[in-house]
Amino acid sequence: MKQIFVYGSLRKGMYNYERYVKGKSHFVGNGYVKGCLYALKDAAYPALLDGDQDVFGEIYEIDEQVASAIDELEGCHKDTLGEYYKARKIIRTTQGALLELEVYCFSLDYEKNAERLKAVIPHGDFVKYVKEEKKEAI
Repeated sequence: MKQIFVYGSLRKGMYNYERYVKGKSHFVGNGYVKGCLYALKDAAYPALLDGDQDVFGEIYEIDEQVASAIDELEGCHKDTLGEYYKARKIIRTTQGALLELEVYCFSLDYEKNAERLKAVIPHGDFVKYVKEEKKEAI
């Protein structure tokens, strides 16, 4: 078993949570990672880049089978460049503890990823951003 930090489509209430996380993991808690969270022009999931923003997310404990499925989803392969890569980052839990966990980061070296960036999500919370975007579309 290992812990991961998720900030986008794998969070509760998002479309990939149902398929990859729900019933297959143990929720540990909420936390923040330092970075810069972007919306993408062509996708319904965000991109995490290096930065100083507090990006909100959730911590889950998962087994190797779930980890492999999520790696596949994220296009994260051991020996080849993919859409995302895994990096160990410091997570500050909402209780104030510091954890070093794997986080999926957007690879600017992959194909045309840099051109796909739409806008910074200023508050660093993708679920909140999605709800705000739906309100604006009404």
